[in-house]
Amino acid sequence: MIASVRKSDGGPFKTVSVPPREGITTGFAVSPEAPLVAATGRDWSFVHRGSGEKWSTPLTLGGPPFEDLAFSDARHATFVRGGPGQEFAEVYRTDDAGLSWKPLKV
Repeated sequence: MIASVRKSDGGPFKTVSVPPREGITTGFAVSPEAPLVAATGRDWSFVHRGSGEKWSTPLTLGGPPFEDLAFSDARHATFVRGGPGQEFAEVYRTDDAGLSWKPLKV
């Protein structure tokens, strides 16, 4: 289960939103533009993107789970799909704070 997204503007923290709860949360990352949540449930993995109270699901893939979701700056994030013990491994990247994702050739 993932906790609420909270924000402080120098005062007490206030709850901004609560991400969707599909599956088991495998990653959580925040940039100034949007928080991201990666989750895996049964044979599907999801990346949820939030800004304010509304969340979207810009990526849903079947197969191996997502791992290691992280932002490198405000707009660029990566995650690994699959890995040891899985049928394959891939690295995905976003250049627009999680609105779209593409696999990287490694």
